[in-house]
Amino acid sequence: MDELARSLAEAIIGIDTLWGGDVMCASGAGRFIADSWFADEPLPHAYTASAAARLRETGGVSDARADREAVNSYLRQVDIPAAIASVRESTRNSASSPERDDFIAGLAVCLQVMWDLAMEMLGKGHPVPYERCVESSTGKPPQASQPQSKRACLAELLGRPATPPLGLTAC
Repeated sequence: MDELARSLAEAIIGIDTLWGGDVMCASGAGRFIADSWFADEPLPHAYTASAAARLRETGGVSDARADREAVNSYLRQVDIPAAIASVRESTRNSASSPERDDFIAGLAVCLQVMWDLAMEMLGKGHPVPYERCVESSTGKPPQASQPQSKRACLAELLGRPATPPLGLTAC
């Protein structure tokens, strides 16, 4: 696993665990943002740290009565902000494609917002504006839903005969 992969695993599973998720939950119901761990690599420290199991058991910061000692113990062992910073820095002077770098940079923004939301819930950070949450996940400020044109397009597409591969093309 290269440095970026290690940082991504640490940041994503760190945030997942902080919010009470468990990437090893077979049903999937116990995960926050991460999916199952399928890598042929050992689970990262963010999952295996001695304080991680207790944090997962107590629901992390997503529980209204968060076990602050479990959270604090975990955060003493796992440096989530450093992992997020490493992900963010990986796109600077990268030899990768611009599209990949943009994706990873966007992921770092989302992870940072989830970290900041966790800190807000613990009373350790400033309130995270709704607009920032929306922009981090969509790239656009919040806007009123205007589904009429999308519904019309969908109705038109569904009325066409299917042709390989899907028969659906943009309106």
